[in-house]
Amino acid sequence: MTQLSWKNLLSSETLVQRTTAEGQKGRDNYDGRTAFDSDYDRIIFSYPFRRLQDKAQLFPLESNDFVRTRLTHSLEVSALAKSLGISIAKRISIEKKDLYKWSEDYEKHLPKILECAGLVHDLGNPPFGHFGEATIGDSLISVFNKLKETESFTDIVLTPQQKTDLEKFEGNSQSFRILTHLQCIKDEYGYHLTSALLASIVKYPVNSITGNNKKSDDIRFHKFGYFFSENDVIEEVFSNTGLIHTDGTYIRHPLTFLMEAADDMAYCAGDIEDGFKKHLFTIRDIIDFLNKHDSNTMIKQLKKEIEKISNNTTYYSEEKRIQDIRIKLHQKLFHSIIKAFMDNYDKIMNGTFNKELIVVSEAKELRECLKNITEKYLFSNKDVITKEIMGKKIISELVTLYADGLFKIRKTNEKNYIKFDKRTKELISSDYLLVLKKRVKCSDNFDDIEVTGDNIYYILLLIADQISGMTDTYCLSLYRKLHAIKV
Repeated sequence: MTQLSWKNLLSSETLVQRTTAEGQKGRDNYDGRTAFDSDYDRIIFSYPFRRLQDKAQLFPLESNDFVRTRLTHSLEVSALAKSLGISIAKRISIEKKDLYKWSEDYEKHLPKILECAGLVHDLGNPPFGHFGEATIGDSLISVFNKLKETESFTDIVLTPQQKTDLEKFEGNSQSFRILTHLQCIKDEYGYHLTSALLASIVKYPVNSITGNNKKSDDIRFHKFGYFFSENDVIEEVFSNTGLIHTDGTYIRHPLTFLMEAADDMAYCAGDIEDGFKKHLFTIRDIIDFLNKHDSNTMIKQLKKEIEKISNNTTYYSEEKRIQDIRIKLHQKLFHSIIKAFMDNYDKIMNGTFNKELIVVSEAKELRECLKNITEKYLFSNKDVITKEIMGKKIISELVTLYADGLFKIRKTNEKNYIKFDKRTKELISSDYLLVLKKRVKCSDNFDDIEVTGDNIYYILLLIADQISGMTDTYCLSLYRKLHAIKV
């Protein structure tokens, strides 16, 4: 049985040396920050993080400034995760301090790492949410299949993982790719974050071949957490943190369970608040849903609290009522998650616990009830559906436009090469081109790329990088310009 160690789990090692990490050169005597404080600063001031302000949480291209974006959602997840970290660290120091090489010094590290994990957990989500995610995958594999029909690409073969990466494009994996490669602070190695933070955001520590099994009893296999392009990086990160079983499989970082739970808390309660604000349902509708679970003690108690809020005449606005309801929801979920973590602490630290905390908590039925409300009133909303369909058309056509410009063929007497159309290349981030160049080994003009399976994969991934990094508004604006709809 594998036994985890907090000393390894909180590793401040980075993939390459950075000049601002604790204990590394470049720090002056007055810099009191830890390596995890430096992680936080690097995230906050980065482009991918700022772009979250114009990516939909649930309602794409929303004109109402109240509802959540990916940015506000991520800030809420960060705050909730930090609070969970504070409470859990204190409980460990009191109840489990002699186990798994725990040190009271770690009480300040857990909340900071979780705070950072909450900020970046959705960094790889494309425009138009999960619908955009699926569209990118469908479009990339369609491009590849069309390439295979042409003479120059007939013999090209992708590895099973490469093909599944593209076909099942995954925002979680894209987040890891952004953090480790695409956001080039000074080179093509990304943010230079600590191994502890990088490991804690990998909810699904498996590749695309092993993952994508939603029926599995093991949460690790429900999706996948990294692309073929990051195979070497993931191994280093999980080695640094001691998260590798003796059979070579990866173990979820204990903090991942808390970050995932914070995400659940944020969107379950946040979607209720946003849906109410958009007048999709009433407080009475919420109470009616809770009535269907009246045998559950927690839900029964919550219903009474909500009825009290609903009947209280001292509230001066309905918005204040729904805010108080959201707070009540957070409280119920928060305490249940802490209890579930501590109840399963030994299994988590032995790498044998592989379920969502909320699923084994007293709040399981409450979470399901909240999801049922959002599925009935929010996901079926005509405005949401219309914009999702619009997003599918926009993203699929942008993938095709980029592919048409990036898969030109330059013929020579010896062989054929892929060359990039100059105008198309100008529409692509210089950071992404820097990362690609390291992989495909070509000239600065990108006109001599050898026709191989690996190179095709990395060019298709470049298209995914470019489009998934766009905000909703920019994606729509670019589509209109390229189609001469708006100049």
